[in-house]
Amino acid sequence: MRLALQFVMYPLIAAFWLVMWALLLRTELRPKGAALREVPLEHVEKLVFRHEEGSNLAIHADGTRLGQLQLVPHSPSESQRVVDCTGGLQLRMPDGNRERVSWKGSIEMNDAFAVQLIHLVLAMSPSPSGSNVELTINPVEKWASYVWKNGAEVLDQQTCPFTGEGIQKLAEHLGIDPGILQTTSFAKSGSARISAHQSSFVVHEEKVETYEVTIEENEQTLLDIQISQLGMILQAKTIFGWTLENE
Repeated sequence: MRLALQFVMYPLIAAFWLVMWALLLRTELRPKGAALREVPLEHVEKLVFRHEEGSNLAIHADGTRLGQLQLVPHSPSESQRVVDCTGGLQLRMPDGNRERVSWKGSIEMNDAFAVQLIHLVLAMSPSPSGSNVELTINPVEKWASYVWKNGAEVLDQQTCPFTGEGIQKLAEHLGIDPGILQTTSFAKSGSARISAHQSSFVVHEEKVETYEVTIEENEQTLLDIQISQLGMILQAKTIFGWTLENE
C-alpha cells in the first residue's frame, strides 16, 4: 500500500509546492524598481476577471504533448474571484512507468486577489475505479490536507501546517526523500521577483499586443506568461522545459 500511496501522492506533493510557490509570489513579492513599459500586476489581474475568458492550454516538452490545462476565471460576487481548473498530464513515475494524472478543482480569492481556498481532486489512471485524492489548502488559516479514497473507503488522510516544515513531514509520511523538496526554490524565495510589462506575441502569423508576466530569481526566468488584452493566456514557458500554448 505504501508504494501505491507514493505513486498517487507524487503529483500531490508537486501540487503542494507549486501552489505554495504561487502564493508566496502573490502575497509577499511585488514588482521592484521601474522598468520600461512596466505595468502594475493588479492591472493584469483585473483584466483577467473583467473579461472572464477561459484559457485552453496544451502542455508540451521536447516536442511531445504531455497533457492539457483549462483555466476559467469568473466572479460569483463582487467580493469573490474564482479560477476553475481542469486538465491532465502524463507523468513518468518512480518505477519508470508512465501514468496519467487528471485534476479538477478551483482557486478562490477575495476582491484583492488574495487566495482564500484551493481545492483539487486528482485521479490517476490506470487506477482502481473511483480512486482519487482530494487536496485542500487554506492559506488564511494556514493548513493543508489530503484524503485518498477508493470510492467511499478512505485509504489515507493527513492534515499538516501550510509551511515548509509541514510539507517535509508529509513527505516523510509518504516515504519520499525530503531532499527532493529541499532542492526547490521555496526556501530561497526571498530573491524572487514578479513583474508585468506591455509586450507583443505572434498568433497565427499575426502580431497581437499582450502583457508579459515573468517570475525571476537570481536573474533566471522561472516562468514567462503571455496574456492577451482580453485576459487569455496565450503561452507560458517554465524553467522545467514545459511550454503551455493556447489551442
